[in-house]
Amino acid sequence: MTPSAAEWLQKAEEDYGVARWIATGPTAAFNAICFHCHQCEVIQICTAVRRTMRDSMGLG
Repeated sequence: MTPSAAEWLQKAEEDYGVARWIATGPTAAFNAICFHCHQCEVIQICTAVRRTMRDSMGLG
């Protein structure tokens, strides 16, 4: 995994952690939870697609 991919996956983990933290609060802010979960998924999907493209082009 490239350093850049690792950094992005770390950001995804942070978004997931924030979503879990918000969900455990006294009043769960559902829009914020959805936003952070969406960000987490987008980052993971984009990282996987970039990795797949790089590997298929033999740039890995």
